[in-house]
Amino acid sequence: MLDIWVDDHCEVPELPDHPETVKIKLLIEANINFKPYVFCGDAFPVCDFDRPYKARQWLGPYTIKTTFYDRDFNKVDAPTRPGRYGAVVEVVPEQGPKVTRYRTLCCLPDDRSGYHRFANRPQISVSFPEHFGISPEVARWQSRWISEHLAELFAESTFRDPHSGAFFCGLLESQPSQAPSGMAESPYAADHQWWLTLKRKLCGMDKAYPHPFVCPTPISGAPAPILRDGSVKDAGMKPDAVEAIDAVCSAWAADSDEAFALCIARHGVVFMEKAYGMRDRTPMTTDTQSWVASITKTLSATLLWMLVDQGVVDLDDPVSKYLPPLRDIHIENSLTIRHVYTHTGGLWCHWGDEWNDLENVIALIYPYLEVARDYNYNGLGPALGSRVVEMITGEGLPQLYQNHLLGPLGCAHTDMHDSYGRGRSVPRDLAVIGQMLLNGGAYGDMRFFSQQTLDMMLPRNIGYILGRETDVVVGIGTDPLGTDGMSPRTFGHGSASKSTFRIDPENGLVVTMTRNDAGKNFQQYHAQFIQTIVENLQ
Repeated sequence: MLDIWVDDHCEVPELPDHPETVKIKLLIEANINFKPYVFCGDAFPVCDFDRPYKARQWLGPYTIKTTFYDRDFNKVDAPTRPGRYGAVVEVVPEQGPKVTRYRTLCCLPDDRSGYHRFANRPQISVSFPEHFGISPEVARWQSRWISEHLAELFAESTFRDPHSGAFFCGLLESQPSQAPSGMAESPYAADHQWWLTLKRKLCGMDKAYPHPFVCPTPISGAPAPILRDGSVKDAGMKPDAVEAIDAVCSAWAADSDEAFALCIARHGVVFMEKAYGMRDRTPMTTDTQSWVASITKTLSATLLWMLVDQGVVDLDDPVSKYLPPLRDIHIENSLTIRHVYTHTGGLWCHWGDEWNDLENVIALIYPYLEVARDYNYNGLGPALGSRVVEMITGEGLPQLYQNHLLGPLGCAHTDMHDSYGRGRSVPRDLAVIGQMLLNGGAYGDMRFFSQQTLDMMLPRNIGYILGRETDVVVGIGTDPLGTDGMSPRTFGHGSASKSTFRIDPENGLVVTMTRNDAGKNFQQYHAQFIQTIVENLQ
C-alpha cells in the first residue's frame, strides 16, 4: 500500500480506529515535492505528490495551494531574482484534514548557467571510514567513478530532496570567514532561521516576543568555579588515582574495538584527560569529535531552562500557547512543555528537527495523542519543545546553541545538529558544561540559570504526571545516573553511543567520556571505570 511513500523518519504509530486516521498517516508520511528544487527560469516548478495517482487512490480528490515568498519575506507570484524562495504548500483533500508543508526553492542566476542534472556536475571526493573496508589506495584508484556516483546522487537530490533547495540557498548566501564554519553557519541553519523568521511574522509571534533573548547574564557575587588543570591533590583524589584509572582504561582499550577519550574533574580541577585506541587508522585524541547521541537532549533542554529561569515560560504551559498550528484543536489533555521533555506526551521515535514545518505536521496527529497516559522515550518531544524556545527567542536551534551555551562556554569542539541525538563533542567540552551544571547554572562570571531552576529539572518519579504508580524516574533533559558507586543525586544523560556524561553534586565530580559506539566488553569495563574513580576519592 505504501510503496509510493518514502518515510524519512519512522512510521506513524497505530492510531485509534477512525475514518480520518488513514489519511492522516499518509499525509504525514507522504513525499510532497517540487521537481526540481533547484531551477532556472521565470516560473516556479510545480508541487505535487511523487505519484499523484496513488495519492488520489488513498486520499481521494485533493487540491494543492502554494504561496511563495522571496528572501525578504514578500509574497511573489513568480521568481523575480536569483536565490531563495520559500513555498508554503497547503494540501487539502476533498474530505478530511489539510496539511501545510514548507519547502525551500533555489533559483539559479539564469539559463546560461547551463544547470542540468546530467551536465556540469561537481567533482566530489570522499574519505571512507576504516570499517567500510575500502583501502585509501583503492579509493584513489577508483576516484573517477566514486565522483561520478556521488555526483549522480547529488544531481538527483535536487529533483527529489526537499533539503537540496535549502543547501543551495545557504551556499549562495554564505560569506566566507577566517573562522571554520560551525553548525550555526551551515546552509541548513540559515534555512531554518529563515523559516523561523517567516513563521513568527505570519502568526504575530515577532510582536508578542519582540525583545532579543539575553543569556547568559553577568553573575552577582563571586565568580563560579571554572575548569582548570591541576593535580590529584588539588582535586581531592588519592595519590595513585590517575594510575589506577589509567590501568582500567588501558586494559579496556586493549580488549575493545572502540576508541574513546575521557575527562574527569573534581572541585573544578581536571586531574585526568586522555584518549585511548585508534579510529580510522589514526590514534584517538582528546580533540577527536565523537557522537554523543542523547546527551544532546540535556544540552537542548538547558536552552529551555534559561527561559523558565527568566519567567518567560512555565513547564506546565501548553505548547499550543507558543505554536499557533496546535491551537483551536480539541484534545482531552493538553500537551504541555513538561510532557514533551519527560516523554509522556504520546509522541514517538527520534525525528522532527529536520522539518521546518514540524508543528504543522503534529497538528494532524494532535487530537489522537495519548497525553500523560504512559512513558515512551523519544526525540520528537525535545524537537517540539525546541520549537517553543525558537518561537519565543526568534533564534533557530543552531544559533541558540552557539549564542547562549557553546559560544559563551568556549566549547569550540562541539557541534549540536539537533535537539535529541545527533550531537558531536569532545570530553573537555562536555566537562565544561557539566561543571556549569555542577555550579548550579553558573560558570565564571556568567549566570545561565539559577540553582532553583536546575533543581526543578532534575530527575524525579513521574507518577505525578501519569496519575498512577510507576518506577520511571526522569527529569527535564536529565536522567538519574547514581550507579556504580556514584552518589544517588548523580545526574546527566545516557546515550546510544555509550558516551558518558555524569555530574555528581555530592562528590563535586564531573565524568565525561566520548566514543562512537559501545564496542566490545563495554559493560564490564565501564562499571570498573566508574568504580575506580569513586574508590579514589580522597
